[in-house]
Amino acid sequence: MNRRDVAEAAALKASEISMKYFRGELQKEYKAHEFDVVTQADKESEEAIREIIIEHFPDDSILGEEFDTREGNSGYLWVLDPVDGTQNYSTGIPVWGVNVAVLDGEGVLAAVTSHPAFDEFFVAERGKGTTMNGEPVHVSEVENLRKGLVVHEVRAHSEDFETAFDNHKKLTGNVGSLRDFGAASYQMTIVANGNFVGFAAEGMKPWDVAAGSLLVQEAGGKVTAIDGSPWVMTAEKALNTKRFSFIASNGKVHDQILEVLK
Repeated sequence: MNRRDVAEAAALKASEISMKYFRGELQKEYKAHEFDVVTQADKESEEAIREIIIEHFPDDSILGEEFDTREGNSGYLWVLDPVDGTQNYSTGIPVWGVNVAVLDGEGVLAAVTSHPAFDEFFVAERGKGTTMNGEPVHVSEVENLRKGLVVHEVRAHSEDFETAFDNHKKLTGNVGSLRDFGAASYQMTIVANGNFVGFAAEGMKPWDVAAGSLLVQEAGGKVTAIDGSPWVMTAEKALNTKRFSFIASNGKVHDQILEVLK
């Protein structure tokens, strides 16, 4: 199995574990505050993903949300979010996902995002396009920001809250419609598959967006830092950067979003 195959197998296993607990009895714990939830599904799913990766690529590094970083020497880094959108998940809202991405010195090599409650399985590999359930997907053709749907997440307890709130106000009234679904995995894929024209976010963690960034780019979209500068998540950058602020779009409205947020 190559790394893309392993990413798919790991995401499928994590999806199976998470669905077993979804809308059932959940053991919940809290991290920094009462909105930062972790469940046994998060932990069991990440353990399963790690076991599959280590079985096939024992020298690769692993960065996940729930456990300490595993250091390897191969130059490859796996970035995992076993349940992205845990607050949605833990309250029975079906907007949550599983993110598995493998990075090297050039950026994201392969990525999988699964939305088990919706039976959606997105896969991308550098230079080979993006698929959902095996069928190619592409970003929207909409060229006017005021005619497109945009998603922008504001995290109330984020260190970037004030900036995010200001940006939210700037976007309101300058886009066709503005949404926040509370799960970066979902918000990246609705740009990749053409439902939305853009997604702007501040203060995201590597595991929130590593997979989705490749899904958007391989579907024909564009990803930059929120100030318009180049945005490439390499293995080294993922390990050494705590928070990412970026714009992911269909490319056609990218400059318009930058103009609104400047």
